[in-house]
Amino acid sequence: MDHDRTVNTAGVCSAFFAGLFTGAAVGTAIALWFAPRSGAQMRKRVARSARAAGDAFTGAMDELTERGQAVYDRATEVAAQTGEGVERVANAIGEAATDSARTIRRAARRG
Repeated sequence: MDHDRTVNTAGVCSAFFAGLFTGAAVGTAIALWFAPRSGAQMRKRVARSARAAGDAFTGAMDELTERGQAVYDRATEVAAQTGEGVERVANAIGEAATDSARTIRRAARRG
């Protein structure tokens, strides 16, 4: 269940940041459209906005990468634990089969 919450949290985080970036882009475009500025001022403003958006995007991607790595690590851990469990069961079945075969051979020799 904890794994499901981790995956769901990553999905919510992705959706949040997608909305954040879309809102930032639309807000920037509207502000630039209606702002009375000279060409030089406008270029500086656009450059600052682009840098800020790039920094926000980089931060969001770093966070998503970390969350994705955490999900991957947990999935790898669960897979390893499952594999170990399957190996233990297989070994137990093999030992039981060997013991049963010995018992049958002994019974066959006697009878």
